[in-house]
Amino acid sequence: MTKKETQTKEVLTLKVDERTITGKRTSDLRTQGILPAVVYGSELKPLNIQVSRKDFLHVYEEAGDSGLIELLLGDKKINVLVHDVAHNISDSQDPIHVDFYQVNLNKTVTAEVPLSFVGESQAIKDGGVLVKSIESVEVEALPQDLPHEIVVDLSALKTFDTTLYIKDLIVPANVTIAINGDNPVVTVSAPITDEELKAMEEENKVNVSDIKIEKEEKTGEIVPEEGAPTEAKLGEKPAPDKK
Repeated sequence: MTKKETQTKEVLTLKVDERTITGKRTSDLRTQGILPAVVYGSELKPLNIQVSRKDFLHVYEEAGDSGLIELLLGDKKINVLVHDVAHNISDSQDPIHVDFYQVNLNKTVTAEVPLSFVGESQAIKDGGVLVKSIESVEVEALPQDLPHEIVVDLSALKTFDTTLYIKDLIVPANVTIAINGDNPVVTVSAPITDEELKAMEEENKVNVSDIKIEKEEKTGEIVPEEGAPTEAKLGEKPAPDKK
């Protein structure tokens, strides 16, 4: 069973406006520092909106994909999660469109929460190799209880072949990790000698350094079309509400 901690979070707010500009003309908004966006949900028809790029990035840095955000649209308040952020294909740090998904505060949702690896491991200092089995976990909670991240303390890894499991993670109260507690999160393996590395290369008939270079050269990202989401798009990434 995962460990629980009490956590109080402030609701993040973000002012937005209705948007009448669509299609290719949205590039004019971006030059003014405005992001085109859409908000939708099981209880809300898709609505085109726009938001200050600077304000969005400030809130998104804290909220991530799992933090509850309250959109202020005129006199309306809409509770949402960030469902998708499309980025410039040539700059992964440059958002060009945002999808917000409206949530019901009385219904649990599932969301992918990133793991934050902190602390120093004595085993790593002694030459061990850190092996991460996962980088994020799926959790279930009420929208206001979803954590922005889950911390993994590496200082608990003191010797070679020590492993931290899902059940060792400390999560906020009212949050359930939807993964078997016996699944590994991170392990420190004994260091690989030059002889072992050479044997691995010969066995697989491939140069390990070539694999590394090939991975580094792979770039590019598919940018989804703008506007209200289609059924096909939602099917690729299921909406987070759970009945």
